[in-house]
Amino acid sequence: MSLDVLSERGQESIEQENRAIEIFESCYLSHRYVRTPKSQPPRLDGVVLQKGKLYAVAECKCRPTLTYAQLFGQFGGEWLVTWSKVQAGLTAFELFNVGMIGLLYLLPDDVVLLVRIVDDNGHLVPKVRVAATETQRTINGGTIIRNNAYIDMSKAKTIRFNSGAMT
Repeated sequence: MSLDVLSERGQESIEQENRAIEIFESCYLSHRYVRTPKSQPPRLDGVVLQKGKLYAVAECKCRPTLTYAQLFGQFGGEWLVTWSKVQAGLTAFELFNVGMIGLLYLLPDDVVLLVRIVDDNGHLVPKVRVAATETQRTINGGTIIRNNAYIDMSKAKTIRFNSGAMT
């Protein structure tokens, strides 16, 4: 089986994800983002530890051409995430009693939008609209029709790299 992460585009996405994690960790010094293994397609992208304890599961997406203005203009402030990822976050709550966060990295603005998707009670936090839509199959292209979650990002926190952070 060929993993998309091993392609040139896949490797670029890893570098972008590295930047998103760097921004997140520069602002949340007591948190550490730990990736899930890339040897198989993961149901979730990572977990977040706070002071050595499991804090949340995480979904991290990087958008190389999407700007903040486009997200809140053209796309009505909705972030498209595969519904199965949100379901995995709900399952993680059932298994570990932790919520789910989402990190949306907008490369042109070099910002991460941080949203709590599943709270510590196992409930969806933002408005989520689910629809079967045609989207890109993988980072390397193709199309697929699948259930997608459109997550309201109007209450997401915008974070920028904190160069003054001390560890």
